[in-house]
Amino acid sequence: MKKVFKTICMIFISIIFVFNLSKVPTYLEFKSYLKTNYPAKDFNVSWIKYNFIYGGSFSKVVCTADNTTFQINKGKTYISDNYYLTKNTNAMNKILRENLYSENEELNSLVRSVYGSSNSLNHDQVKDYKQIVDSIGISFYSDKIINKRHIAQLIHEVIEVYKRNNIKFNQISTDFEMDGHVYSIVLKDEQLGYDVNAIVSSIRNIK
Repeated sequence: MKKVFKTICMIFISIIFVFNLSKVPTYLEFKSYLKTNYPAKDFNVSWIKYNFIYGGSFSKVVCTADNTTFQINKGKTYISDNYYLTKNTNAMNKILRENLYSENEELNSLVRSVYGSSNSLNHDQVKDYKQIVDSIGISFYSDKIINKRHIAQLIHEVIEVYKRNNIKFNQISTDFEMDGHVYSIVLKDEQLGYDVNAIVSSIRNIK
C-alpha cells in the first residue's frame, strides 16, 4: 500500500514538474518582450498562469521604477501588455482623488471611490492628466445619502470642484441605492452645467 501511495505521489510530482517546465519558454518570451519594449526599465515577472477559459497565458508584472503592477498576455500569435495604460490610469485617478478630497471635507467622508477613463492613456507621452479625462465615475456610501436632492447636490459640487481645478471631462456618472431601488445619474457635455434641480430631474430608476 505504501509503495502504491509513493508511486502515485511520484507521478503527481512529475506531472507538476512537467507542467511548470512547459511554462519556461513563455516566461522567457515575456522577459525578452519587456526588455525589447522597455529597455530602460526593470521588471519583476511572476510565474506564468494559463487562461483555461479564453486560451493563452498571462503573468503579473511589477515595474521596479514606479511600482506599477500590470498584466502581460500571450495569445496564439501575439504578446501584449497594459503597462502604460495601468500607469497612466493610476496617475489620473490619483489626481482626481486628490483634487476632490483636498477641497471639500464633506466629499472626503461621503465618496467611496472616484475614477476616470480616457482614450489617451496607452502611451508614454501623457503630459497633463487634467486635460485628457473623457469620463468620471464616482460612487458614494449609500448609507450616508439622505435623499435624491442630497446626491444631486454632491454631484453638482464634484463638477464644480473639477471645474475650479481645470480638470476637463465630458461625462460624469454615479449609481446609488435608496429605498430598495437602484438609481443612476449620467450627465454629458452641456448637462455638466445643470443646476441641482435639473440634476434631480435627470435621476433614473434602473432597478
